[in-house]
Amino acid sequence: MCGIAAIIPEKKVEGIGKKLVDMLIAQQIRGADSAGFAFYFSENEHYGIRVGHHVNEEEKVKELIRNLCSERRINEIKIDNLTTNSLEKYTTCFYRVEPEKNISEIINAINNYQGEAWLISYGKRLDIIKDIGLIGDITKKYNIEKLENIVFGIAHVRTATHTEVNSRNAHPFSTSAIPDIAVVHNGEISNYHKLKSRLENKGYKFFGSTDTEVIAVWIADRLNSGYSLENATREFVETADGPFTCVISIPNEVAFVKDRYATRPATAGYCREGYWAISTDLAGLHAVNATKNLDSLEPGGVRVFNTK
Repeated sequence: MCGIAAIIPEKKVEGIGKKLVDMLIAQQIRGADSAGFAFYFSENEHYGIRVGHHVNEEEKVKELIRNLCSERRINEIKIDNLTTNSLEKYTTCFYRVEPEKNISEIINAINNYQGEAWLISYGKRLDIIKDIGLIGDITKKYNIEKLENIVFGIAHVRTATHTEVNSRNAHPFSTSAIPDIAVVHNGEISNYHKLKSRLENKGYKFFGSTDTEVIAVWIADRLNSGYSLENATREFVETADGPFTCVISIPNEVAFVKDRYATRPATAGYCREGYWAISTDLAGLHAVNATKNLDSLEPGGVRVFNTK
């Protein structure tokens, strides 16, 4: 029942945040539990890290990251976009770390943190914003439509089927394995426990309990091994069982993927303003006038869009 969306421009396009919001609103019937966005901005020379944590852990997490920065005589982190969800009693903070020398130490510290804290996203271009609730409420809370300098993005509405409704299980998903990767997914990876176990044995960290996070970590593992995004996703299609459609994004490419039987809907369409869109429902494409050159993919299909 989940809905996915993506906007992939061929040239600079304004209002990408609003376009993704419009696409999700057109598919709101598919998911009322939670929603989220993965936005890619122009590359920054510093890393940005978004962390979620229980309100009681906020100062501990801030102090942890500050200490890692100060030990290397790095300028103190900058924190913005602090929000609190009263239902779950958690906060999210976006940390800008400069310079980047000890980014791996900070990521490892978050991976190994003993309290209730988890990595949402990190990288030089990516920021993931997700929460429980309806599209309209989340859009207002995070001022999505007012965000500027977005190069491209993917988004999701969720109806939970096998896991809890909370912000940690909302889409998009990323991973600490590599920076700047995001995944949105509709369907089910029925052998995800087996895949997750293999990845955990390799030392990869998981922060949620959904099968979607396995996609992000699995693809990241292959990219770390030198695979192209296309080859990694094609191998995933052959490895994963179950009905699924997903969109996987990295800074220069976006992959549109369907399972071997194409049992979950989604279509790519082109808008003459100069961008491609991907949507679970055609209503999402109509919402942004991306109704040309429609492509629903063949069973097992993978289509990679360049974002340069």
